[in-house]
This record gives sequence, structure tokens and C-alpha cells, in this order.
Amino acid sequence: MNKIFELNSDLLKKSKNLFLAGDNDFLYLFIKDKIKSIHSDSDLYIFDCSDKIELQEAIDSLSNLTLFTEKKITILKNIDSISDKMLHTFVEIFQNNLESENLILGVDNNFLSYDYTTKKNRLKSKNSVALSKSCQLIDISTPFESEMIRWISFFEKEKNITIPPKLKKELVLIFGTNFHSIYNEINKISYLIESKIFSFDEWYQSISNSHKNKQLWEFNYAVLDKKIQDILVIGNSMYLQYGINFIISSLFQIFETLFFYHINDGTNINRMHSSLKPNILKRVSLSYKNFKMIEIEKALIALYDADKKQKQRKNIDDAEFVKLITEIFSDG
Repeated sequence: MNKIFELNSDLLKKSKNLFLAGDNDFLYLFIKDKIKSIHSDSDLYIFDCSDKIELQEAIDSLSNLTLFTEKKITILKNIDSISDKMLHTFVEIFQNNLESENLILGVDNNFLSYDYTTKKNRLKSKNSVALSKSCQLIDISTPFESEMIRWISFFEKEKNITIPPKLKKELVLIFGTNFHSIYNEINKISYLIESKIFSFDEWYQSISNSHKNKQLWEFNYAVLDKKIQDILVIGNSMYLQYGINFIISSLFQIFETLFFYHINDGTNINRMHSSLKPNILKRVSLSYKNFKMIEIEKALIALYDADKKQKQRKNIDDAEFVKLITEIFSDG
């Protein structure tokens, strides 16, 4: 089973039967749109094989392909759900379609198993295996992060642009395996390059700031909800990227604002006391009662001590970062 970037570029033009296997919705939609663009003169029909009525409609439509003059693209979603009784019918339909002018696209959105011998994913459903024998089989599973550079290079080629290796790595660092976000950024780059107003340095700064703000928003929400595991994961990522001073400052702003909400009983707070953004301030107003004043004071003392230590050029390492968070949120 191959990824789409491993296949010949003419594959989608020439294949009569395609079989998409895997859990990633973005890749399904991407390939579907690509097929619609290539076969723009064909009518599109989509059937859900897990629905008995639609299943019968699919059989009726596909069994009468030769009676119609228009070209068709037929997508069979959840094809793995067909019964053993219906399997032979669909195997025949796929085989007969090899001689037609139409395209059938089967979709099995289940997670795939991994074959350590071939080092490729493979289908779990025996019915899907039987149906895929007369199809070009394409892996649409969510990839490992280590594969994402190859995907970015594939999208880059699709858009006919060139992205420097450093920025490809940055896209993966920021978005991981989130295809939707990565593809949106590549679309932005493509548009800006065409507009002749593009600078990779400006884009890098913009995307870095956007990512930083998103992380800070998630971190602040985790703090206010007392989600210790999220605080440690997001906080450690921010610590590695922006340094301990950024973390201390962010936590200090939150707990200072919680302090002022408490002494004002949640009302008439002077916003000059806080540099937090309005959406975070609103969350503080809803969450401040989750914190006792003694907890807030303990957190502020711990942050003051950490800041003093940092200013004395005593670096705070990963272990001490975890200790700081644990000290702030411990019950003792």
C-alpha cells in the first residue's frame, strides 16, 4: 500500500478503481477534490455502504453504468461494512468497471495495521482486502511526524512553489501532523508568492508569533482549569522554545490577576492591573473561585523565588521547571 506521494502523478487520471484506506479525513477530502478536478466532466455520486438504503442505491447505480451516457465518479464510503453476502456483487462491480469510462472510489476509514516485513500499512478487513485487489490502493492514514517533510514537499510540488528546508521543519514543529493547518499555510505562501508581496522571513515571524499566542492561550486555560498534565506538557514545550523567563512572566500575570479578582470579589477589577488579553481575563473571572487566596499567595512566592534565582544566573533546568509547577499546584 502506497502513499499518494509515492505514486506516479498520472495515477488518478488513468485508474478506473481507487481504494482509499486509513483514518485521515483531510487526505480523503484532498484526494476526492483532486479527482473531481481531474474528471471535471464526470458526475459525482456518493453512497454510504453502512446504510442499507444507500447500499442498494449504489448497487443499482453501479450495475447499470453501461446504460448511461454520462461519465460517473462513484464514491463508496464505509465499504468495509458490506456483508459477506454482498461481497461477490461488489467484487464483480469493481472488475467490470475496469472496462468502463467511469471511476469507482472505495473508502475504508478504519485504522490500519502495520506490516513490519514490508514496512507498510495494511488493511484489517478481509472484505476490503478482497475488494482492493482490482483497485489502486492508497494509504490515507495519519502519518508519523517524521513523514511530514515528504508530505510538505508533495504539497509544495502541487502548488509549484519552493519552500526552504528550514521552514518545512518549522511547519512540522508548529503543526505536527495537522494536515489541514499545514496545507492552509502552504496555500497562503502560494498566494503571497503569486502576489509578489511575499517574504519568507516575514512569514516565519508571523507564523511563529501566531503559534506562540496559541500556545500561551492553551497554557493559560490549562492553568485556570488546574489541568496539571496539560500545564506540564504545554509549559515544557514553551520553556524549551522561549525560555524560563517567559513561563515565569506568564504564570505571574495569571496569578497576579487572580489575586486582584479575589481582593475585589470578582468585581470592578482595574484592568490596569493585568496585561492579559480580554478572552483570558474573562476566563479568570469565571475561574478565580477555583483558587483559594492561600494558593495564589503560595504561587506568587514560588514565582518570585524562581525569578530571583534566574536573575542570579542560576539556570532552571527541566527538572526544576517540573518542580516549580508541582510546588505551585500541590495541595500542601
